[in-house]
Amino acid sequence: YLPPAAETYLIDTVDRLSRAGSALAFEVKLDKDLLEYRDSPLYTATKHQIGIDLLDLFDREPRPDSAGSLTDKGWSTSVHTPFDFTRRHRRGPLP
Repeated sequence: YLPPAAETYLIDTVDRLSRAGSALAFEVKLDKDLLEYRDSPLYTATKHQIGIDLLDLFDREPRPDSAGSLTDKGWSTSVHTPFDFTRRHRRGPLP
């Protein structure tokens, strides 16, 4: 949803205001992934029921490397897809 500059500002602000040992989780949908989601039941149902294409809400500019930025600032980072969590916890969104 956020434009790249706003995402960078958010990450910088979270880092500045966080104490050692803090944790952060956030989701980024990459443009290539948005094309795969286009036919997902969640997105098609929302568009049908309320007339809003949720995927049009996403900024299509190239994403900043927020995980890399956090790593550079001393955070431990890992990157997972929502489907990784589905497999791990046996519930959640399916590809």
